[in-house]
Amino acid sequence: MKAFFTIPDKELFLESSIDPMGLRVIWTYYAHKIFDNKLTTIANDIRIYSINLFHHCIVSELFQDRAKINELSLKYRNTKPKKGIEREIKQGMIICLENIAILSFIENEHEKGFDPSGIPGSYKAKTKLNNGDEIYLAIDKYEEILKNQVNLGMAGRYIGPMGEIGLFKKGLDYNDVEMKKLSDIFNSDEHYRVLKEKLKDLLLHIFNSDSSIKRPEISFSDLKRKYSLWNTIKGEYGHCFGSRKVWKKLKEYFLNNLGLNKGAAGAIYDSIDINKYVNGIPGEDFALIFNEARKQCSDAVEAEKIDDILRIAPALSHSEYILRKLADPDTDSVSEIEKDIEAIKKELENIWSNIINITNKDFAILKRELNKTLNSKEWALEIVKYHEVVMKHRGGQAWLSINDKLAIKHLFSPRLYEEHHSAKKYIASGYWYHHYYLNTLLGFKKSLS
Repeated sequence: MKAFFTIPDKELFLESSIDPMGLRVIWTYYAHKIFDNKLTTIANDIRIYSINLFHHCIVSELFQDRAKINELSLKYRNTKPKKGIEREIKQGMIICLENIAILSFIENEHEKGFDPSGIPGSYKAKTKLNNGDEIYLAIDKYEEILKNQVNLGMAGRYIGPMGEIGLFKKGLDYNDVEMKKLSDIFNSDEHYRVLKEKLKDLLLHIFNSDSSIKRPEISFSDLKRKYSLWNTIKGEYGHCFGSRKVWKKLKEYFLNNLGLNKGAAGAIYDSIDINKYVNGIPGEDFALIFNEARKQCSDAVEAEKIDDILRIAPALSHSEYILRKLADPDTDSVSEIEKDIEAIKKELENIWSNIINITNKDFAILKRELNKTLNSKEWALEIVKYHEVVMKHRGGQAWLSINDKLAIKHLFSPRLYEEHHSAKKYIASGYWYHHYYLNTLLGFKKSLS
């Protein structure tokens, strides 16, 4: 086999313990056909999503004043306007607003009814403050509280999905029509409107601050001395975003723009019972949810998207199960689990025979490589070979190696769930190793209900 996997986005750079067979590129392809690339595993908190919409709305409104932006561009790092400078200003403003939000959440955390959990960067910021370190609020994308904040902070995690719902193009080129809709939503509530205007004033104040350095900034201690301004900002952040329950008008916005009120996506969303899944959806129930969604989906084209996942998901899961069974520290040789291998091999043969029209090239390769006429021991070796190619392509190391006597040398040995130690029990459980964004949807639904 040749190295065949492509990595379409940064989310696919995962630890080898999560995706040892390189199947994520396949299941996300089929999931994105349903959710239109609007869901990811790391953009999974509707409150953070809401804060991001709010911050981008602020920056978009500031950039409506072209004269002011040209003036700021000239001032920014003492440079003349050039290609990319506006994007850099926007990114700097977003990081600055994000840091203000983090500090607001820290100062609100003991307020009655306030939920301070789940804010990226809050722990680091609190540690700095407790150590007496100064925190600077700068219009600079590199003035980070959280390491690699531009990619892993509040805004960075949601930049892809926000682009997919049409808020901006590459380079943060805002869609004026879509941003106007957001402005109208936020302006319809006094608290959001006041917070928005105060933050715009603060950003302009920072930009116009006298500073001996090139970047515009203000220290957090100096901001707190502006007692009235800071208290208003802190208080309104608490009022607007202190709860995980989303404001009704934003709920409508999310359902419409994420497509969770129609088609296959809507059927899946409606099939998730938030009262049943308090601690997340287990892999044993993924198929149950998709089957229930299939019953609800009346549109033939949308229903086919669900059918695709119901067809391919067991194949992906079974392929990964055998690798994990071989890698389990209790497995010393291929021979001792021959019955398990044969059981999964037969299950896969039945599945392959029912999958004819394959639209994903990586899934086609998987079928080609694992549907060869081999005995169970040879087939197990083919699974390991496939795994080795994936890991080599990533620059990583295979979990195991197998010698001529079929003895296994373990290099990384994650344990199987106790109830999956026999293939028979694993098959009967209906477990899927791949979640197709169901737990992201569960989190969204808890906030939107």
